[in-house]
Amino acid sequence: GEYQPAIEDYDQAIRLDRDDADAYDSRGLGYYYLSLETEADADFAKACSLDRQYCSRLRPKNPATFGPEK
Repeated sequence: GEYQPAIEDYDQAIRLDRDDADAYDSRGLGYYYLSLETEADADFAKACSLDRQYCSRLRPKNPATFGPEK
């Protein structure tokens, strides 16, 4: 799949800039699509803590509404 290489690219971006909210959010999406929910949740929370515009991906109480915007 295409998600693992993307995750590795975002790992590198995060190593270069630990405050890159977009990289955490994007890596979280990669984890999400690989069904790695714990990792996705951690990255979404980190992105949110760095920039409030990324808080929309935090898992709501209703998991059916979770995921990328359609």
